Amino acid sequence: MNLFRGFKTSKDINEEYNAVLSVDNLGMYIEQDLTRSKETRDELKCFEDIPYGSSEDEILDVYPSSHMNSPVVVFIHGGYWKSLSSKDFSFVAKGLVEKGFTVVLTNYSLCPKVSIPEITKQNCSAIEWTYNNSHKFNGNNQKIFVCGHSAGGHQAAMLALCDWNDLDLPNDVIKGCIAISGLFDLSPLKFSWLQTEINLTEKIILEQSPLLEASLNSPSTMLIVGEYESIEFKRQSSDYADKLRDSGNDVQLYFSTGKNHFSVVQDLYQSDSELCSNIERFIKLNDSGAVGT
Repeated sequence: MNLFRGFKTSKDINEEYNAVLSVDNLGMYIEQDLTRSKETRDELKCFEDIPYGSSEDEILDVYPSSHMNSPVVVFIHGGYWKSLSSKDFSFVAKGLVEKGFTVVLTNYSLCPKVSIPEITKQNCSAIEWTYNNSHKFNGNNQKIFVCGHSAGGHQAAMLALCDWNDLDLPNDVIKGCIAISGLFDLSPLKFSWLQTEINLTEKIILEQSPLLEASLNSPSTMLIVGEYESIEFKRQSSDYADKLRDSGNDVQLYFSTGKNHFSVVQDLYQSDSELCSNIERFIKLNDSGAVGT
């Protein structure tokens, strides 16, 4: 009997979904990210630890564009919903700010302190804050794009599908979704090492898995996954791209040459990287005006 697709054991699932197992030098990537994040906070103008919700974890950092009325990129960090913080990913702001965007990095509560639906709810509140406040940081609330890596990529996809009427926001508040190494079907994770902390139920899996939606109504979406990521990470992005297309949505899928799960997001540190250039092109195609105008 298979647990999920062709996977017969939790060990098999862990080998595909535990990205740490896919690299030999995780410590190097962590050290690079921390060093670059500190440099970014030191070098760029930054408004740190702004509350956007009621809990102490619901804070965000804003890196304003130098141009008024700029597109806004809301970035959601990864860590399998159970680890890391927005400060570990400050480096993503550097390349995007240099491209002319205002960048908002959201922090959120982690499992098992809260559930994944609560994390999604918190990130919805971060979008509400961004819509109401981004003009104070040279941002334009008619040009909000959501971006995330790994578990943050899952969150970006969830926000792109959100019905914003409950928060009195326009349904097109998000103009585009950028999911890097995202997870769009949580089903296999119920049988993984993560289950003791993320506590998935069938209800959560159904409600928090974009791939399991009967149909999708999403803004334009760009999916990026590293060439050297696991077969399952690549399949999830490919299958989600197919699902979006089948539902009539605009979607682009990129396989980032020579990149793994941890290096693929590091390209946001360099404004001249292929990733930053693709994001700039994507945003220009989907916002209501030119960058930095």
